[in-house]
Amino acid sequence: DRAAVAIQATGIGEDLAAFLDDWTWLRGTAGLPREHLRKLADATDPIAGLQAPGRLAIVRFDALRAARDSSAPPLRVLTPLFPEEVLFIVRADSPLKYIHELRGRRLSIGSVQEGGSQTVREIYRRLFDAEMTDPAQFDNDQALAELVAFRSIDAMVIVEPQPSDWLASLDARSAHLARRLRLLTLDPRHPADRKLLQTPGMSVARTGVGDTKNTPTTT
Repeated sequence: DRAAVAIQATGIGEDLAAFLDDWTWLRGTAGLPREHLRKLADATDPIAGLQAPGRLAIVRFDALRAARDSSAPPLRVLTPLFPEEVLFIVRADSPLKYIHELRGRRLSIGSVQEGGSQTVREIYRRLFDAEMTDPAQFDNDQALAELVAFRSIDAMVIVEPQPSDWLASLDARSAHLARRLRLLTLDPRHPADRKLLQTPGMSVARTGVGDTKNTPTTT
């Protein structure tokens, strides 16, 4: 029943809502008006309405995980849309080396409008079995200033598909600035990092950014 097919993209942000607007083939196949897709993209419950036959949801990993941990009906994953690398950036002179050393530190996890901030909260929860307390939520440029110039935070976290346009722009703006940053790594010998790597949907990416080789990737 084509009329029963719907896309529900919840909590992912305006970028995905705009992406759904471009799915003209979906609107033509499913018979869904543009307004209906926009309404679903702005919904508040990522799993709402999936009990109906033919319903399809596009949700963040943390929302799916929460649904599986609850009494929600069984769900089946068709495919991840794309992997995103989670990059934990510190000053080059920071004493921090590994991600598990971030407990209790001052972090910027991305702006309120970005769905990636929820991913960072979920990673923190998996690492430390605790909620993150009052993180800063700056956009990337402001977080960079707070990290390097004002030193008001210990690390900034960005969640982006790679290669990241923002990271690539650092060299173009100032090679000296890029050299003042480095990435934290996962330590497979540490219990907290091993626990994170055992989380479904989490893997290790090898990136050439800075001097870091292992960063977490979510799908």
